Amino acid sequence: MAAMLEDSSSEILLKNLEERVSRLEVVIQRLQLPKTNEQFVNEVAVQSKNLSSASDQAEKNEDLFELKVGQFWLAKIGVIVFTIGIASILILPFQNFPSFLPSAIGLAASLLILGFSKFWNKNNNYMVNYLMGSGIVTLFISVLRLHFFSTSPIITNDYILALLLLVIITLSMFLAVKKNTQGIAALGTILLSATALVSNNSVMTFLLLILLSLSTVYFNKKFNWLILFWVGIFGTYISHLIWYLNNPLLGNELGFRTESQYNIIFLLAYLIIYALGNLPSDSNIKEDLQTSSISFFNCALFDGLFVLILFTSNANAGFHLLAALVLITISIIYWTKQQSKYSTFLYSMSGYLTLSIAIVLLTPHPDYYFWLGLQSVLVISTAIWFRSKIIVVANFIIFITIILAYLITEFHSGLTLVTFGIIALVSARILNWKQMRLELKTEQMRNIYLLVGLLVIPYALYRSVNIEYVSLTWIALSLSYYILSILLKTKKYRWMALITLLLTVGYSFILGLSSSDTSFKIISFLSVGIALIITSVIYSRKKIAN
Repeated sequence: MAAMLEDSSSEILLKNLEERVSRLEVVIQRLQLPKTNEQFVNEVAVQSKNLSSASDQAEKNEDLFELKVGQFWLAKIGVIVFTIGIASILILPFQNFPSFLPSAIGLAASLLILGFSKFWNKNNNYMVNYLMGSGIVTLFISVLRLHFFSTSPIITNDYILALLLLVIITLSMFLAVKKNTQGIAALGTILLSATALVSNNSVMTFLLLILLSLSTVYFNKKFNWLILFWVGIFGTYISHLIWYLNNPLLGNELGFRTESQYNIIFLLAYLIIYALGNLPSDSNIKEDLQTSSISFFNCALFDGLFVLILFTSNANAGFHLLAALVLITISIIYWTKQQSKYSTFLYSMSGYLTLSIAIVLLTPHPDYYFWLGLQSVLVISTAIWFRSKIIVVANFIIFITIILAYLITEFHSGLTLVTFGIIALVSARILNWKQMRLELKTEQMRNIYLLVGLLVIPYALYRSVNIEYVSLTWIALSLSYYILSILLKTKKYRWMALITLLLTVGYSFILGLSSSDTSFKIISFLSVGIALIITSVIYSRKKIAN
């Protein structure tokens, strides 16, 4: 203690010395200026007064902080610690005493605390909400004591216990509305999630969590209680997770409840409620950070639980198709109602993720790569509708990942690879068709898709046909590109035709040097030579026409 006092006095002494040095510096600066004595005295007095005022303000702020800690923080921490102490008493076994005695003591204590909160409302406003919350928690635990923490419980029916606890939660929400404090409302939300977990009946648990979601959205819409919304969304998904882990809070062995796959329906219900509850009622309100943040956590919590249930149970793939439909529908609603950018992206990408999972589950390996490639066209089409460059970029990355993953597989067919190339060309054409809608300033993404098609299709044909016919198929491909350039009136396909033709020349020379079949060499060189001459004649006529 003496050491602390000594340190404090040293700090005060150093502070005073700094002030004196500052004043001396001011005096020295004024002496260097050619001013009258009267001006010098006045300026020194003003500077000294400012330094004294700053010192007094710093000391005043320090006193206010000390008062805040002593008056407010200690009182709130004291109420919390006091509540924990009462709860610890109520969960004691109380052997050789009547079963109702602990609950009676808790009831009396809760009424006494609530009475104090009403009495202190006049003089100690800062403690009212904490005392009110303490009384509600004490009353909640007292009712729980009628069923738990005793060898001979008074209430053995889960429905009666849940009904009594709902009465207490209703009281807390009533007080929250009356006092206009979302802290008490958030406490009621936490108690409602606890009520859902103390029941061993799964249907009751899910219904209470649905009630939690609806009440959270209602109070947030009516009173704009953002903290309550965050507490509600996390409380709902975490409570569902605890239930799926076999509710270890009730002393059950940790595990997965795989016997009921219908819990995904309720998981989708939470998603829909919070998604629509987060949507502003006025369509003229633009999306802000709050809306997009809630959408992010709503998607993240849903996807996390959904994937966990997927990999730990034998859930029907139909549920995943339903989840994809729901998520994509929500993204459409956000786009049509609010022209949302980020929320639309989050819900749509989550929908595409669940659709991909359903495709993988419903289709045998490696056939599902074909359908995943076709899904890319659906994604890029909706991205055009949503005017989302983010979805376009994300879809391209996923598309390239699918192609690479397919190439790594032990068995892959050329037909699927050709499909990937055609998908790349179609995607590039869609981007060119609606590039003004996407407001793309460059054609980089379209060129990359064309490059993918340029590389993938020749490789796919190489894997699909006999080695003797590769050159012929590539010449046919080059001709197809040239026809497309005429029909679509774009020179990009002419460049693709030329590059493919040059690849054919290189392949023919390599094959001609390595092949031992003389007849095949002759056919290969003749076909490539004729193709090159025809191409040259076409370009010559085009030059003359121009």
